[in-house]
Amino acid sequence: MTRRAEKGMTLAELLVALTLLGMVSVMMMGGLSFGVRSWERTEESSAQINAAVRVHAFLRARLSETARPDAVTGDAGSLTFSALWLTALGGAGFYEFELTRRDGTLVLAWHPVADDDMASDALGGERSLLEGVTGLGIAYFGQPPGYPAAEWVDRWEEGWSAPRLIRIEAALADPRHDWPTLTVGLPG
Repeated sequence: MTRRAEKGMTLAELLVALTLLGMVSVMMMGGLSFGVRSWERTEESSAQINAAVRVHAFLRARLSETARPDAVTGDAGSLTFSALWLTALGGAGFYEFELTRRDGTLVLAWHPVADDDMASDALGGERSLLEGVTGLGIAYFGQPPGYPAAEWVDRWEEGWSAPRLIRIEAALADPRHDWPTLTVGLPG
């Protein structure tokens, strides 16, 4: 007896092949889903890190261009200083800045220093620099009146000689992110 050549698959072989194909598809979709979630977490983390880096760079630039270091004032929760700034609206000149934390947000307010009638209130403003800030600590290094030597203090008053350094620390709500301490030397 001769067997004739098989021309197809049996039903059992077809079921096994479809089952294997289904299992491979499920594993691929699970891997793809895991990859998408990882990508989203990485993007979120990168955005938070980039925001902190931008805030650091902006504050470092403004503080290093402080116009009148003797006009720096503040306490552990807020800082006021004036610096040269060219706004996006074309308002170049000296501005007074105030850095504070309000409602879990690091906020920077500014307005032109009114040395003349040319200063416009329209060039003033306020901006949220960083969300999710649970704490703000500002310290000043210098020699306040009555202190025997320079040291870190938690307030700096108007009329005191300029502090040498300003340190800004922030606590963030998300424990996965960190705000590196920003320490800036003032000119003069």
